[in-house]
Amino acid sequence: MITSSSNSKIKKVSSLLKKPSLRKKENVYVVEGLRMVTEAPRQDIVSVYVSSELLSQDNKKDNISLFLDDCKKKCVEINVIAPSLLKNISETVTPQGVVAIVKRRDDEDFRDKCTFLILEDIQDPGNLGTLIRTAEAAGIDMVIMSEGCVDLYNPKVIRSTMGTIYRIPYLVCKDRAGFTDIIKELKTNGVKIYGGCLTDSKRYTDADMTGKCGIVIGNEGNGITEDTLRLIEKVHIPMKGEIESLNASVAGSILMYEINRQRTN
Repeated sequence: MITSSSNSKIKKVSSLLKKPSLRKKENVYVVEGLRMVTEAPRQDIVSVYVSSELLSQDNKKDNISLFLDDCKKKCVEINVIAPSLLKNISETVTPQGVVAIVKRRDDEDFRDKCTFLILEDIQDPGNLGTLIRTAEAAGIDMVIMSEGCVDLYNPKVIRSTMGTIYRIPYLVCKDRAGFTDIIKELKTNGVKIYGGCLTDSKRYTDADMTGKCGIVIGNEGNGITEDTLRLIEKVHIPMKGEIESLNASVAGSILMYEINRQRTN
């Protein structure tokens, strides 16, 4: 059992939590909590850290024993740690006692997909995670992110996805030119792309989303860039009162469910 915070493995997990550059270099990310860890694809799990306290409890409900047995069969490295070390490898206030290091997935091809959530420079980890999670719920086929978005593998983003990170296809653009090129190619392939804009736009329910389509959600403070707006069709969500804009994840959710409504009715 690992009992010291100076242990090299504990230090490594702590660094992965804090350093996006290290996560990128190692091609991994950190997940924590019973649900997030046990739902991770077994073939992608590099190592597991579980507290001795959790192991000593009656864990029939959380299936930790079954999960660890499965990991052993897949030759996943399992480390038992002292409960006091959870604070070193967790960012939650009340850690659940299990953390895993998971390999990143490769970017997937967007050319065979029909519906898209396109995110431009989203900065809040909670917003990014919520948007990705909602994309799965609304039946969106793929998420495309600009290089200016907050790190997809930020621990708060990962927690906010509630497991969607394991399931929905996604692609992170390497640069601005790549982001623009993908939008242009999608349009060439018959994908109608809409983005929120208050001026010179039509009501979002008047947009035709019955075929191949995508929606762009822009930066929380600045919205969609002018360069991107020139490439897409503008829509707006009517608002009452003195509200000037909606939270990015709220606006994205409304538009994604409009895609779902039109394509299923």
